[in-house]
Amino acid sequence: MDNALSWFSRLVTVRPWVTLLVLLLLTVALAAGAALREPPPDAAAALPDGSPITEAIAEIEERFGESGEVRVSTLLFRGEALTPDGLSQMDTLIDSIVMDPAVGEYWLQQIPSSHPR
Repeated sequence: MDNALSWFSRLVTVRPWVTLLVLLLLTVALAAGAALREPPPDAAAALPDGSPITEAIAEIEERFGESGEVRVSTLLFRGEALTPDGLSQMDTLIDSIVMDPAVGEYWLQQIPSSHPR
């Protein structure tokens, strides 16, 4: 093993252009092969039938699949999330989201009857 490493070290230091050429050819070959890769499967195809995640994906598709209006939101919280201030900020934000008529009806359908509304 030491012989191989010393030979490789000598090759890199004595003839660096050979090393650069090999790296360039390797990069070109990998880039050409990247176009031939199979696309990754979607989440539903990778999960077993009957799993909770598969059922949740099917329910989301059933409720929102035909909807042309999709909104994605990123929620940002300031400070530490698990402090009283951070938890209060999250609670206020979630309350304001649930008060939106477009969201509130789905929220009320999903919460258990024992949950205070």
